[in-house]
Amino acid sequence: MESNESIKLESGNSYCIYELFSGKRKVVIPDMQRDYCWARTMDNQRENSLVTNYIRDLQRLSIEKKESRMGLIYAYEMPPSHIQLCDGQQRVTTLFLLIGVIVKRISNQSGHEELLKEANDVLISELERHDDHEPRLQYAIRESTLSYLRDLVLNYFLGNSRSSKDSEWYFRSYDEDPTIQNMVEAINQIDNCLSTDNEENAQLLHYVMHRISFLYIDMETRRYGEEQFVVINTTGKPLTISEHLKPLLLGKIKDDIDQTDNSVLRKYSDMWESWEQLFWKHRPKDENNFVVDDYVHEMLRWVYICEKVDKEPLSSDPDKYSNAQRVLQGGAFDIRKILPSSIPGLFDIVDFYKESIEYLIDNNISIDSSLKKDNCIERYSLLDIMYSDRGIHEHAYYRLSTRHCALLLPALKYIKQRIRTPELININTIKRILHFCWIIMQYRNDQANYYTGLLLSLTSNLTGDLFETVLEKKWDSLTTTGIKRIIQLLKGLGINAESAISDEEKSLFDIEHLNCVRGRIDFVLDTIDNDICITNVSKMNKILAQTFEAPDTLFRRALLSYTDYSTPSGGSWKGWRYGFAVGSNYFYEMIQKTGCWYHSIEKNEERHRALLLFLKDAFNSDSTQDFLRSRLDCSPVVFDEDSDQWKAMIGRLYSHEHWFDDSLGYFLWNWDEKAGYMLRSYKATDQYGSYSRIIPESQFIKLHELRQLLGNWNLREGYSLENTLIQGKLMILAEYKSIDESLGTLHSYVWADNETWGIYKESLLKEFSNNIWVDSKEDCTFIHLPLCTKDDCSYIVDILKSAEYKLKTIIQ
Repeated sequence: MESNESIKLESGNSYCIYELFSGKRKVVIPDMQRDYCWARTMDNQRENSLVTNYIRDLQRLSIEKKESRMGLIYAYEMPPSHIQLCDGQQRVTTLFLLIGVIVKRISNQSGHEELLKEANDVLISELERHDDHEPRLQYAIRESTLSYLRDLVLNYFLGNSRSSKDSEWYFRSYDEDPTIQNMVEAINQIDNCLSTDNEENAQLLHYVMHRISFLYIDMETRRYGEEQFVVINTTGKPLTISEHLKPLLLGKIKDDIDQTDNSVLRKYSDMWESWEQLFWKHRPKDENNFVVDDYVHEMLRWVYICEKVDKEPLSSDPDKYSNAQRVLQGGAFDIRKILPSSIPGLFDIVDFYKESIEYLIDNNISIDSSLKKDNCIERYSLLDIMYSDRGIHEHAYYRLSTRHCALLLPALKYIKQRIRTPELININTIKRILHFCWIIMQYRNDQANYYTGLLLSLTSNLTGDLFETVLEKKWDSLTTTGIKRIIQLLKGLGINAESAISDEEKSLFDIEHLNCVRGRIDFVLDTIDNDICITNVSKMNKILAQTFEAPDTLFRRALLSYTDYSTPSGGSWKGWRYGFAVGSNYFYEMIQKTGCWYHSIEKNEERHRALLLFLKDAFNSDSTQDFLRSRLDCSPVVFDEDSDQWKAMIGRLYSHEHWFDDSLGYFLWNWDEKAGYMLRSYKATDQYGSYSRIIPESQFIKLHELRQLLGNWNLREGYSLENTLIQGKLMILAEYKSIDESLGTLHSYVWADNETWGIYKESLLKEFSNNIWVDSKEDCTFIHLPLCTKDDCSYIVDILKSAEYKLKTIIQ
């Protein structure tokens, strides 16, 4: 089959992987799917992950030359040539990554040209290689996942990048995407599984593309696809919840009661309908294909977790998870196992939770967002989180993430135990439970499954004061000193778990939700010496908001009087990039000593102490801004990088604000020459080495002088004229070009729309006839004016202003 051919996938027919990824077709993982997870999902029967075991099975079948059946793939086509997968995501993604890794392995081997051509076409079509660079496999779950796959195919599988992660094209934001992290891990596992013999790898590649078949089932529409997806991932049968579970349970009740008395059966039938009505009443207004059964099933999942969590020992080892933990992770469950001998009793328990959910909704009790934004903590209701499938929250379609379960379920269980005696429910206690769970997840989001179980156990046995119960807990693997210190301080102020939320407590909440704090508040308490009063807490909140949370030029310069705080931010074809406090993440990592891999332990400790000293000094000052300005009269602290140039560059950052204003404090440190360059953007180059923004120091200084002299002139820089266009305008633009450490040139561009160009073309060409060239684009025509190659900024300004005067005269 040629790559430009595209066969129609017919329901009920078998196809191979090469046929699936062919022609103009793309395979899309739709937004209803959960994250790719096979790389970190362990096979319960065999050691190793599902990815590792799957690859080894394929290698064995390839050697034995046996056909492999991948099973059924449920999908629908919308729009044309876009196959939306309802089931089969994990297998298809793993096979796609396997093909890419083998291509990377054998790309330089002779004798496999035809095989590589086929494999390249499986990864990305010939058309897309010269168009939008979209790979065959698409992820609609998050924009970041789609972007990563595009970069992965172009730069790693088919490019010269030596790493799938530690490369310039790999953005730091990718670290926050669970699917991407699982893909990175899967690539490592696949690479470790492959043979050292590339002939065997080539044989495996041919086998994967042509000898693995699947049965294609066309679901026709998104609605049917979504229903099938939920069923496949819950009951394992192609039935909706109402078609399967509801009649099963009600039928059991009918068998156990007097056949002449239908009142009991009617009672529980009405009870189930009340569960459906709860979600139907609060359904999202813009959801046209709302399936209430899916949300009832999610409620049943919560009930199962809450009721079963105390029945079996909890484990932090995924291989030893209890049944409740496995369901929390997304596994299938049977709600009847809560009370198998009493279906009416089961209905009553579920109804308690339904009333508890209504209590949360009716009292507008919300869950905090992860971080503070615009001096306001964003909060989401239970329904906000459940019904959102727009990428705002990290949960699978129709299922809360484990992290959101950790925030919600303990509070839900607390309410359930008291819902029939509502006078025992205290809203302030609920809010503190939610806050306490939020703090725990900041410390232990990596083990959310295990700690969700612990938190549920906490509220299961909450018969006394919440504060006292927390203080008594001894979870050795969890750092809760900040929580316990806050409780002790609040108790010292006469506040208990049922008291109204005080101003001091609200201020502490505000600080905890800063991105540079994220709930880990010990260092804040140390700085204010545990003197918790509204004045001190508000002052600390303001200091952090003006410094660590949103570092500006004044703060970043002042901080150089304590430490140089340079952070490597990735390599490029020219050298290693260094940034200086480009965001609040740096301060969180340095204060908490997490993720600070880029320096030695000694330097990290030095920076940690310097930041705490800075915070202490700022807290003891009357005005943060005056304190920052006063630090500019000190001497900069420079760590020894074995280079006088490095120290000189730090000195310039400290002394001249335009080094931060224009470049955000980015340096490029040459690999070989140990020479420093300023960067005009975060990335030094793209994958082809073009659009470079590397500026030697001398040119950077000249550019700053020129900007000051030009005043309001629009000064642009870069290699591509298209990047500087403002369509339909007539203006003069000075462009600064720089290639490596060469001087570069300064140019002026005059451009106009086609109509204006037709009017003034002759006059403009006459005025600027010396050494010009004319470049016509689709919408505009340009005159390129070489100005000079001198360093004299005043001369350049005179030329530009003269050109501007002549142009205005012509136009008039």
